[in-house]
Amino acid sequence: MENIHNLVKFDRVTDKPLSGRIRGSFNTTQKDAHGHVVSDKLYPEYIESMKQHPERRIVSIHHNRDDPMGEILWAGIQEEDDVTHLVGEVGLYEDIEHREDEIDRLGGFSVSLVGYENTKEEAWNPNQINFRYLGLGEDYHQLKEAISEKGVPARLEVQKSAEGAFIVDVVANNIPLLIELALVAYTINRERKESNKEHDTTPEIVVNEMQINLKDKELPDFLEQLSDAVGENIGLDPEQAEVLMEALEDDDAKVEFEVKSEDE
Repeated sequence: MENIHNLVKFDRVTDKPLSGRIRGSFNTTQKDAHGHVVSDKLYPEYIESMKQHPERRIVSIHHNRDDPMGEILWAGIQEEDDVTHLVGEVGLYEDIEHREDEIDRLGGFSVSLVGYENTKEEAWNPNQINFRYLGLGEDYHQLKEAISEKGVPARLEVQKSAEGAFIVDVVANNIPLLIELALVAYTINRERKESNKEHDTTPEIVVNEMQINLKDKELPDFLEQLSDAVGENIGLDPEQAEVLMEALEDDDAKVEFEVKSEDE
């Protein structure tokens, strides 16, 4: 276990006997054989998620939860040259010994990061979602902080994909809150553009089932589409929106604005 830090050894999830162990990489900051990348800033979150939710340590064949092959015994972070890996060891269940050839052909392991803010998994109702953000894994902490501060129920997921796709589903109970979340998402992506970070993903938000592309979107066009999505005149011109976005980045700021009805 050389050069491995943040290592956590897990209690067994089941009492099934093990026939062997496989050590490998769950995520890496360099594109793997499938072209997948996940930011190493999220690796501690992955480990904590596995620690808090034992069921997420069960490893299945071909993502089929009804076909478990084993469970993760430990996980940690390994530095290797300029690449960082989320590594671990999987204990193989004895009752899958006859499938060794199939397991040998597997291209690697896949671990998703799923978490809930201001709600519990068992209370989560996907039918109430009225805001979705699809972006990059590196956006995780910024969106999570904004959602936590506002106290809205949300489900956050980082998938193992081309650039660590990040999906946030939120149940926002009023229009000003929808607008604030949309502006936070817009700010994140504008800052990424200004820093000249290249990426192939097209970030977007979905508000009340209306899709709004955030990549290279000018602020006036964004505000117009946002008004259409919420079904109200949101009462913000670009200059006012800039002030509001700046205030939203200030943890101590009190943000107030009025949503106007269409006939005003």
